[in-house]
Amino acid sequence: MKRPLVPMCVFFICGIIYANFLHIPFLFSFIFLILSFISAKIFLRRNFLFVILLMIVSFLLGACAFANHKTLPINHIANFAGVKGKFVQIQGVIENCPVRKKNKYSFILQTEQLSRGNSAHKVCGKVLVWCYKQASFKYGQEVILEGKLYQPYPFLIGKHLNYRTYLKNSGIYAMLSVSKANNVYFKQDNRGNFLQKISFSLREKIKQIIEKNLSVYTAGVTNAMLLGARSDVPQFMQNNLKNTGTVHILAVSGLHVGIIAFIIILFLKILRIPYKMRYVLTILFLVFYCFLTGARISVVRAVIMAVVLLSGALIERDYDPKSALSFAALIILFVNPAQIFSMGFQLSFVSVSFIFLFTDKIIALFSQKLVTNKLFKPFIISFSVSLCAWMGTAGIIAYYFNIFTPVSIIANIVIVPFLFLIVVNGIIFVLLSLIAPQAAQVLAINCEFFINLLYHLNNFFASIPGAYRQIKNVSWQCVVFYYLAVLLVLNMDCWRKYNRTL
Repeated sequence: MKRPLVPMCVFFICGIIYANFLHIPFLFSFIFLILSFISAKIFLRRNFLFVILLMIVSFLLGACAFANHKTLPINHIANFAGVKGKFVQIQGVIENCPVRKKNKYSFILQTEQLSRGNSAHKVCGKVLVWCYKQASFKYGQEVILEGKLYQPYPFLIGKHLNYRTYLKNSGIYAMLSVSKANNVYFKQDNRGNFLQKISFSLREKIKQIIEKNLSVYTAGVTNAMLLGARSDVPQFMQNNLKNTGTVHILAVSGLHVGIIAFIIILFLKILRIPYKMRYVLTILFLVFYCFLTGARISVVRAVIMAVVLLSGALIERDYDPKSALSFAALIILFVNPAQIFSMGFQLSFVSVSFIFLFTDKIIALFSQKLVTNKLFKPFIISFSVSLCAWMGTAGIIAYYFNIFTPVSIIANIVIVPFLFLIVVNGIIFVLLSLIAPQAAQVLAINCEFFINLLYHLNNFFASIPGAYRQIKNVSWQCVVFYYLAVLLVLNMDCWRKYNRTL
């Protein structure tokens, strides 16, 4: 069977969706999974039956993974959080890099013990903490916090998404509010992962360098593009990019990972390091970069695919991007099946899927003379990739943001090259700041210039008549119909071939 990972991934996703809507008990799915697995083993030599049973196993595995994810243990912190806040004392370990916004800190706490009144309970699960008390928080600290524990409020953060569901998809079921009057106790500092601790420390160092040498506006955009830290990007810039469908350049993704990998391999090649060692070192650095940027879905997906590509080169095996994409999706969903319902996962994987599946078909619509022409070929490929990415994300963006952005097909062709310039310039700027701070000022001026030019270019594209349009009441049925129609049109050649064979 060619590319078995692709249908396995599709059936795994179908199993998750099926279990979500029909609320299948874990035990029921698990029993059928075992029976299907045994049957597949028995019919291993019968190709057709084996393939069918393998797809059933993938489907049931997805259903089991989701049912298990939804089943919380008795001592989970969610079982102690009510709609109204309850005053508690929680002990746990800070799991991410704390973010400071004005007069408060926010971070995720992996809970270990909860005390309420005279009773104490061993607990598990994550809590999103908002602390208004001034303290020095950092990753890996074991702390004891006093505050009000409550369920996240279900207010809308999009047309079809509320805050409680958004946090649930990330495995967070409760929040803790620590006021200035509440007590904060620090116990240990070294409870976190060593690699993550180093990456967060370096992340803060790089942020300080960027914020010290660049304007507030430019620093916010640079931090987003290099480190995935989007909290400081000005709202007007986010709106500006959203209107042209180019806001994805702020999220570290495949483009960023590809640029980073290219720079590393080129640098190691200049040092005359053997190609196999170059690939090994690049893989290690990309994994570290994944931690450095906070391991968001788009980064994890891109890094897994890059690791598969480089590993294949090491063992001299052909790279299949569709299988690599399916492999990345299976890993992410196996760890957290609820990610299938998150907007970030959907945008990341659907856009790349459309690029892999349909770019060649769009290119084939142009005359062979244009495609083979050295002058026109890069523009045709760029246009085809941009069109496929837009078709893949248009339905999801319309559903969540109620906006339709046809201008993004052209805007991305012009804007994306600036991403390469900004990322390369930003990396050299950070490295030079550590070695020769005065020389780095030249590159700081470049950063300011490129990002300001990026903003004005976006303004130009957004000002084109019909560049974007606000739309209302986009239902999930409309989105499903849109994707079915797009897939039907793009696969017309397959239907014609099938009819000819009949």
